[in-house]
Amino acid sequence: MNTNQREKLKTLIAYWIHHNEEHALEFRDWIKVVKTSGDTKISLALEKAAVQMAKVNEPLSQILTILEGA
Repeated sequence: MNTNQREKLKTLIAYWIHHNEEHALEFRDWIKVVKTSGDTKISLALEKAAVQMAKVNEPLSQILTILEGA
């Protein structure tokens, strides 16, 4: 991978991490809304989605660390 590609990938991964964090926050906002309606199944599914979004960011963060150190 050349230097331009590395820089582009660093930028993309940083964006993806931030974007995923925003989605996780939105999921949590909707969990509150859904809980007030009493729909436990939906709120639990949204919680799982928020947790998975955080898990997705773990390897992305590792890649970013590697790229920044290279």
